[in-house]
Amino acid sequence: MRRFLSLVLLGACVQPPGGSVDTDTDGTDVASALVLATFNTGSGASIDAATGEAQGYDRTDAAWADDHLGNGIAWIPAVEDVTAWLARVRPDVIGFQELLWDGICPDLPEPPPFPSACDGWTADRPALVNRLLGEDYQVACHLGAPDKCLAVRTEVATIAGCSAPLCLDGLRGVRIDGCGKGARAGAATLELAAGGTLTVVNVHGNSGATGEDQDCRAALYDAIFVDAGEGAPLADGERNVVLGDLNQDPARLAGIDRSARRWNELVTEERGWHHLTAVGVDAPGTYGGGLVSIDHVVSDSFVGSCVAPGITEGEPPVTDKVYFDHVPEVCTARAEVAR
Repeated sequence: MRRFLSLVLLGACVQPPGGSVDTDTDGTDVASALVLATFNTGSGASIDAATGEAQGYDRTDAAWADDHLGNGIAWIPAVEDVTAWLARVRPDVIGFQELLWDGICPDLPEPPPFPSACDGWTADRPALVNRLLGEDYQVACHLGAPDKCLAVRTEVATIAGCSAPLCLDGLRGVRIDGCGKGARAGAATLELAAGGTLTVVNVHGNSGATGEDQDCRAALYDAIFVDAGEGAPLADGERNVVLGDLNQDPARLAGIDRSARRWNELVTEERGWHHLTAVGVDAPGTYGGGLVSIDHVVSDSFVGSCVAPGITEGEPPVTDKVYFDHVPEVCTARAEVAR
């Protein structure tokens, strides 16, 4: 893992994504400014009766979505709002968790009781994640988990080993025994248009507070930062970014969650890692009605600042509807420059 000699700390103002190139000491060009994002697009159930009636999506609908759609984003008004938000923000790299995978649509026992992304399904229709992003993105998903995907804007980068708009099972990953279906982390090598490569790992930690849940998350973090098999971690590039839903708060839960403590042991300046997202008891809460911060972006080679839409002052929310239980994090990041 490359160690840089100094950091260029910055605020929210950087050059536009893809608009500038820095040259590392080995002569390799690297993208110097990127917009990085993570968004758990799962639907929540915290909808009161009056709100549900007013917006046309209530607790009964949420319960049906939980039973049949895995709570992945499906309600058409939410899909439309996320599509508009993505078109406005234009992230260069975004990790998704809890997407709706269209492959389940033809096997539903009955049509959804609300306007849904499964309506009008055909086998040749682009997947929902591609419809959300548009044609100028490439998407690859976790091994055995098409509800967790990483997307890149093709003007900025492409995913090594993926030659299509969507590559299912297109990310490197490991399945951890007893810790759920499929790989909870997926890694991609991005071939940057500016030159050089960047390794990005998308994370969706196991939910829950039991000892087993905590051990699953800790094992996942070890695979990302220490060893995913054969002596190498998933974050094994010269430059690395790890982003996603940790399902634990590194600051607020460290006293009671050993997976939070393990994360804090691994993501340290001494080991070359730092958070771009805010961490601490005063950090903006992105989950649980603002109680905790479990969605994060860390790197060993980029620094920057992040905003949480609808929470950070001056940042409008993704939607005004009560639907999501996470708030995305969007980071304006700049490569560390060797001096």
